[in-house]
Amino acid sequence: MKKSIKKSRINRKNDLENLLLEESVISWRILMKAFLGVYQSLEKKLLKEECSIARFQILFYLYFDGPLAASCLAKKLFVTRGNISMFLKRLEKEKLINLKLVQPLSKRTFVNLTTKGRVFFEKIFPPHIKRVKYLMPALGAELLNELENIIENTEKLNSENN
Repeated sequence: MKKSIKKSRINRKNDLENLLLEESVISWRILMKAFLGVYQSLEKKLLKEECSIARFQILFYLYFDGPLAASCLAKKLFVTRGNISMFLKRLEKEKLINLKLVQPLSKRTFVNLTTKGRVFFEKIFPPHIKRVKYLMPALGAELLNELENIIENTEKLNSENN
C-alpha cells in the first residue's frame, strides 16, 4: 500500500513538473522573473528618494493625466477605492496633493498635484527614467503587440470574474 501511495505522489509530481515545460509557462516564468527584478531594483532606488512605487505611480498619473478622480486612479493602479484613499490621505498630509470638489455642491472630488508635489515629482522622475532605460531594452513591435495582448486578456479575465 505504501509503495502505491509513493508512486502516486511521484506521478503527480512528474505531471506537475511537465506543466512547467510548456512554452507559455516558460515564457510566463521568465517574464515574471524579469518584472520582479526590474520592479525591486526601481523600488529600492525610489525608496532612497522617499518614494514608493505606489506613490510614484500616483504622482505620475496626476502629473501627466491629472487632475483625476480617486476612482480613476484606483483603476489605473489596479487597487481598491479603499487602498487609494489611504495613499491619498498620506499624500495630502504631506501636501503633495490636494482634493478639490468638482462643483461647490458636489460630493465628487478630483485629486490634483500641489506645487510641492509637482516639484517633488520633477526631481525624482528624470533619474527614475535613467534607471528604467538602463534596465530595459527597447522591445520590438511584435513583442510589444504580444504584451498588449496579455494586457487585454487579463482585462477580459478580470471583467469575467466581477
